[in-house]
Amino acid sequence: MKKHFYKIAAIAVITCCLLMPKDSAIAKGDDQLDIIYNRAWDFIDENELDSALHNANVLFDQATEQNNQLALSKAYYVIGYINRLEKYYDVAAIKYYKGLDILSEDIPYTYPERRMLMLQNLAVVYSMTYSYENAIKYTMEALELAENYDLQEHLAVLQYNLGTYYEHTDDFTEALKWYQLSLDNAETSRLPDLDIETHNSIGNVYNEMGDFQKAREYFLQALREAKQSTNLKNKIHIYTSNLGESAFRTGDYELAREYYSSALTLSIEQKDEEKTQVISNNLGDVYAKEGRYQQAIEYYQKAAALGEPGVIDKEYKRACKNMAATYEQLGDYKNALAWNNKFLAQVDILQSTKDKLIEQNAQYRMKEMEWMLERQQQQARLASMQMENFWFKLSISLLFIVLVYSAYKAIRYYRGIRAVKKWLAT
Repeated sequence: MKKHFYKIAAIAVITCCLLMPKDSAIAKGDDQLDIIYNRAWDFIDENELDSALHNANVLFDQATEQNNQLALSKAYYVIGYINRLEKYYDVAAIKYYKGLDILSEDIPYTYPERRMLMLQNLAVVYSMTYSYENAIKYTMEALELAENYDLQEHLAVLQYNLGTYYEHTDDFTEALKWYQLSLDNAETSRLPDLDIETHNSIGNVYNEMGDFQKAREYFLQALREAKQSTNLKNKIHIYTSNLGESAFRTGDYELAREYYSSALTLSIEQKDEEKTQVISNNLGDVYAKEGRYQQAIEYYQKAAALGEPGVIDKEYKRACKNMAATYEQLGDYKNALAWNNKFLAQVDILQSTKDKLIEQNAQYRMKEMEWMLERQQQQARLASMQMENFWFKLSISLLFIVLVYSAYKAIRYYRGIRAVKKWLAT
């Protein structure tokens, strides 16, 4: 009953909000570049992505002109981030790779925190395209940097992300391990929002494992803390809905309906249409389980009305499928067939989009290989230039020695001539 968006959304919140990517300085004396960079993030906060991209491109041009490698890597970082928000995942990945390439030049890991953030966001891009193997790989690299360079404030976030990726691969044991580590570090680093999100995610894992009592305990903890939180009060409806999920899975439909109804009211107040769609579907499932098919159809219709038929919308697809099944229970085969056709259309869209995303992942890997080869060629050219430079310097040094020695011999010869002339004169 979960939606891919909501399983990934917490990563976006933690990655983008708790690790605010603004900087007080890009490099000493580069105040203008610093202003442009932070202005881009201000526009992102205001959801003005065109203005943000304009500032990022200005930063890129000026950083290139000044040959400021750190500022250039930050330009790639913010451009990649904007493309990720606009769901141009292939472009975002390319920008992150280019930023990583810059950060690895000359002295490896000159800017470990910047490189770590780049890897972390690259992993998020891969997770958005269902490539969790790569998401785990790059998050592990980022985690290694955070541990090696004592970047304590980032550990909890990276561990949380790993837990989410393992949850997506149904490796719940590994997911719980990383969530627990994240929980410990969130308390140490005083990240209360992450602490709440982690409690909620652990509850989700226990739900999937069938331990609904433990799931309920973690959901209740998340809900209690969220009510005291400044930033996460607007997510109370999500935690309340999750409590409804636990009750639904234990067959306590009355309690599930109570939680879902409360969550639906809060969701409408928050104007959270996506979660409203999810909860409407959940309430439809409760009524369907109770055999109250007309009420179930009412809520499924609410969920379908909030959907987008022409794109991937798992909750719209779910509403179509359940509506068809419910109409079939009522003996209304005409409506059952109509909604089943809508469900099949969603299946086709999902499959074609997944195929496209898989193709994009293959392109990422090809680009990665191209950059590796190009990097090797650059290193070979640099080594060749250094060798040529060595022989040139050696030749100049030898020539200088010869000239000095020749001058010394000439001076001695000249002095000898003068001495002979003086002796003959006397």
